[in-house]
Amino acid sequence: MDFRTKAFTVKAPSVYEPIGLRADLHAAFQAIASGASAADVITQKLANPLEVAAVLGFRGLESNAGLGVPLQTDRPLHEKSRPFLSTAFWGNQLPSARETAVLNLAAGLLQIYDFWEESHNAAQRADDLGERRISAQWHAICHRREPDAANANYWWARVGRNPLAEMLAKLVSESAKGQPPGVRQLAEKLIERSTFNDRAMVSQTLSVKEDSEESDFLRRLQKYEMLMLLDLTIDMLA
Repeated sequence: MDFRTKAFTVKAPSVYEPIGLRADLHAAFQAIASGASAADVITQKLANPLEVAAVLGFRGLESNAGLGVPLQTDRPLHEKSRPFLSTAFWGNQLPSARETAVLNLAAGLLQIYDFWEESHNAAQRADDLGERRISAQWHAICHRREPDAANANYWWARVGRNPLAEMLAKLVSESAKGQPPGVRQLAEKLIERSTFNDRAMVSQTLSVKEDSEESDFLRRLQKYEMLMLLDLTIDMLA
């Protein structure tokens, strides 16, 4: 299974494969990893604003030895990155963009870096302004990680048909091949009628045994879920 997007170049036969980064964005990534701010990278023209958003997303998603953020919210990653994930920063960088699209980008990046409250506020504001295609998904993930199952499922209901459902279902199926029985059984619970079941993802992340093969699978799946949603979020700004 090849998962190729406008913001990333990713070959993902399974969730156990690391996310790749376009070769032309390595300089921007190295600059940020070495301490340069997102604003510096944009000013130096190492990448445009949306490419920098992708680089920031990649950095956060490949954190924690490639596991990404925990299934439940934890302390933030890279505290110094906070100002460059915010709605205010992206509003300045993308002055012609719709406010809701900027809010969605901030909600996604802030969630990936585990700034939970700020992510929640951005997703809520986008919903208040009438955008529900993207904001409701970030909002649902936010509450799933809180963890608040009822609230998460409320927001998945507002999403309606998840546009990523078929791709996630294929990723789950292919990732489970050759894995231990517990992981294969978990994968079966996540797929219903050949589509990804968002509510099953909620229940399984809340009930899975910590530091198990199953929790590792779910965490890596969440990483790819966030990647796909971030790419869709960026695409709405392109």
